[in-house]
Amino acid sequence: MTTLGIDHAASRNLMATYFALGTSTPGTQLLQEEGFRACIGPFEHPICNFAADLNLEGSTGARLLDLALSRPTFNVYELPGDRPSHVKATLANLGFQPGHQLRMMAAEPKFTSTSKRLVLCETPADRKQVAAFMADQFFSRHDGSFRKRVQETTCQAEGMKLYKVIERGRIVAAVMISDSFGLFGIYNLCVSSAH
Repeated sequence: MTTLGIDHAASRNLMATYFALGTSTPGTQLLQEEGFRACIGPFEHPICNFAADLNLEGSTGARLLDLALSRPTFNVYELPGDRPSHVKATLANLGFQPGHQLRMMAAEPKFTSTSKRLVLCETPADRKQVAAFMADQFFSRHDGSFRKRVQETTCQAEGMKLYKVIERGRIVAAVMISDSFGLFGIYNLCVSSAH
């Protein structure tokens, strides 16, 4: 696969993952607008309040801005292939400001033996336990109700495979895998702070 092909496939994998997580959050709606797709949800977190797949040619940008201003929390994700080619400048002209940048990395798979074994979570109880571990690792400074909502969203995300590493009967590491657009996207990779 060419670098351009990998960039496109990785971007599509990322958005498939974000939309799967977003729409698994209770009460969230998926909006399909003429120039973007968006998730709108009651949980005030970007996991279910964002827009992507941008085509801001014409007057679509104004609709996106109205939507963003109507939400207490809202992110817009700009990705390779979005239009117009100067979409970053278009967003800036609308008043959007860069918040953070996500770096995607790609590699051809190399299979090696390992002493640690990833175990696929196949039951709802297993998924719930691993999702709780992930939420605790990433959001330890947030209150319990916030972590619980992240846990529920992760647990219920359709198509996302959750794996764990068990040591002495306890989860010590976990990862979420998104298999789409010819790639395995690795998300929420976390290891217990004791390890």
